[in-house]
Amino acid sequence: MSPEQITTINAIASILDKLGSLPVGTLLFVMVVGPWFAMFALSAGYQKRFDSVVRMYEANAELVKAFKSLAEDQRDLTILSTQTMQDVKNMAANNLFCPMVRKGTSQQEASK
Repeated sequence: MSPEQITTINAIASILDKLGSLPVGTLLFVMVVGPWFAMFALSAGYQKRFDSVVRMYEANAELVKAFKSLAEDQRDLTILSTQTMQDVKNMAANNLFCPMVRKGTSQQEASK
């Protein structure tokens, strides 16, 4: 070791000797227990965050179920509307002539 290093070590040792063992013990305690405390604190925070994410996904699943129900209702409405428009088209195709012209003929004769 160089003389500068020895001097530095002696200076640190004399400072610690003057302070006593309380700061050193506290420092060692914080170094050993501190990471464990930080880990538990972060774990609790992550657990809360995880629980909120789980609640969000459950709410999204309920939203998808509700949307599926709406989509099925929309499909049924579209089918009904299509059938109704087909009936209207058929009625219009069978009733192309003016009522005045149709007066003397039957409906089947007019469609021929």
